[in-house]
Amino acid sequence: MLSTPFEVHPRFLTDWKFLPDGIYFSTNKFNPDPQFQNVGNPVMRPFPTRLVEFFSTGRQLPLPVLGFNAQGQLISGRDEVLSFLEGSVFVPRDANGSPQVGPVDIVDKSGGDAHHVHVNWLTGRAKAVLPELE
Repeated sequence: MLSTPFEVHPRFLTDWKFLPDGIYFSTNKFNPDPQFQNVGNPVMRPFPTRLVEFFSTGRQLPLPVLGFNAQGQLISGRDEVLSFLEGSVFVPRDANGSPQVGPVDIVDKSGGDAHHVHVNWLTGRAKAVLPELE
């Protein structure tokens, strides 16, 4: 079947990247509750979710994403903010040490002071948001 310009073919453009040790995304960015998707404050609003094929398994999972279209614009159609904190995230493990799905333990070393990166939806450009001096 021939592809039309309106068909969507999502894919990973690069290998997965990891945050530096000791840095994690603010947990509110992963809230799956749809009622929070329209929160006006982009710092508090969770990442949009999309069904993404998980590698080559053919299985699609709803994952929080910042997706871009062919013009480099965010597919959410709105500005997004990435919030980073300093600390550690510990994944639950079974008796053999294998990772398990379940609630994680978070050790926050930032004191709640997050660093933010603002992504303009139209241009796809990211800019660090510096904290204001009081």
